[in-house]
Amino acid sequence: MTKTDAMTRKKLSVTPAREPEPRKSLIARRLPNESAGRAIALVVADPSNAAARVMYAAEDKRGIQAQLDLPDLADLMADRAKAVQGGDLREVEAALTGQIA
Repeated sequence: MTKTDAMTRKKLSVTPAREPEPRKSLIARRLPNESAGRAIALVVADPSNAAARVMYAAEDKRGIQAQLDLPDLADLMADRAKAVQGGDLREVEAALTGQIA
């Protein structure tokens, strides 16, 4: 590269992509012929959603809770439930072992 090439190059500043704000609510999707109350009840009664809401509520609002994405947490809990139903008990065993210590 010549001196002229170096002088004519512009310095590029790259702004990092901004992370979206964590979502703080679960969405009730209503089917045709289904009441809004039933759609909400299905969200509330879902075991993965219930576990996620309890975990979310237990965290400090200025700490982890501010960073938690509630739908992502509910999805993680559903994935773990599917793993257990499929016979993979590693997460359960790790949780129980942690409680012993």
